[in-house]
Amino acid sequence: MSRTACLGNDVISRLYGKNIININYPKNRIDLLATHLNKKISFFSIYKIFHRYYILADSVYMQNQIFFDGRIKPKAIFFDSFSELTDQKFTHCTKNFSFYCNFSDLNSNSQELKNIVISNGLIELENLKESYKKVFQNCINTWGEIPIIFMHFPTKLDSREAFKLRAETIERTIKELSSEVKNLHSISIDDSYVDFAQSGNEEYRKLPYHYYDKTYEEFSKKIKELGVLNEAK
Repeated sequence: MSRTACLGNDVISRLYGKNIININYPKNRIDLLATHLNKKISFFSIYKIFHRYYILADSVYMQNQIFFDGRIKPKAIFFDSFSELTDQKFTHCTKNFSFYCNFSDLNSNSQELKNIVISNGLIELENLKESYKKVFQNCINTWGEIPIIFMHFPTKLDSREAFKLRAETIERTIKELSSEVKNLHSISIDDSYVDFAQSGNEEYRKLPYHYYDKTYEEFSKKIKELGVLNEAK
């Protein structure tokens, strides 16, 4: 089971290959998971403001689903930091629901975007530890002390200082919690293993949060070295 973006998805694929059933809840930002206050999202009300429809069909759809579902029996849970790093919260002006995504997922030229939703911005970092701790404890309450693997997106390729500082705060918070939550494992890698993607179109290869193979291989290696996934089989 996972709450991951491209980094986590690629690493999970490398760890397990095709021999896995994984339920992923992308863009379920940690404050959403911590509060359970999200109203049912009306897709008909917002589909016109998206220019990346797969985000609506995949990521926003999963924000309507129950995360802490005791009927699911995961062997391990994977998180990565992308949602707290870059996803914004958007609130519908009249229908009393919110959803989470990148601003770049939306059509910035859409008149509907300007009229029907407001941005509440990135997650505030002041209460981040409290939200993470509540979610991890709920994981334990629901599924027991199974491994919780948290991967940190490298920011080496991002020139924006604000996002580098956000990433440092997230990593510091998770490392602190890993000393309190014994089944939580914080995974980051050295910048020497980080570089731009070498495949895909030119625009894709310039994106700061898509990496070349060595980046994903190093994350996979560090997770394997923990030894906890073998115990979870």
